Amino acid sequence: MINLIPQTEKENLSWQKDKKLSLLFGIAIFISLSCLGLVLLSVKYYILGISVAQKYTFEQAEIKYKTADFLAYKTLLENYNKNLSQIGLFFADQGRFSPALENFLKTEKPQGVYFTELYLRRKGGKIEGRLLGTAESREKLVLFKKSIESNNIIKNPNFSPESWINSKDVDFNLTFELQ
Repeated sequence: MINLIPQTEKENLSWQKDKKLSLLFGIAIFISLSCLGLVLLSVKYYILGISVAQKYTFEQAEIKYKTADFLAYKTLLENYNKNLSQIGLFFADQGRFSPALENFLKTEKPQGVYFTELYLRRKGGKIEGRLLGTAESREKLVLFKKSIESNNIIKNPNFSPESWINSKDVDFNLTFELQ
């Protein structure tokens, strides 16, 4: 086929073709953006509807749980939680007494020597203790004292002077330190 159209007419047709394609692409982009906007708008109203329903449900629950009984239980539980956290912090700061106590109780005790009270307290890196008890006789208390002094874990054992007064049914008071 022979092309008989003049060059200026060809350029004019090409320009009109480009113009129509640009207009067509512009309209397609505009329609796509409009659809996207409508979809986003519908999602927005859907979410707003759900949030209004949730807000209403929340307000109803809030009214239900603002009764005097519920508020009293809430206060009670908050106090328990506060006390439990303080107890947890207290025990975290204390150390474990059980290994030291186990070593102390492994010390040989003569028959007739009985412990009545034991107090332990952590002071620095050491554990200070006080033991109250009774012994059937002063001789059994002397045997217990020798056993305590031979134990490497127990440091600075000190029996009170009142512990040595009676010869029978002796009440003793021992202070010591554990490593």
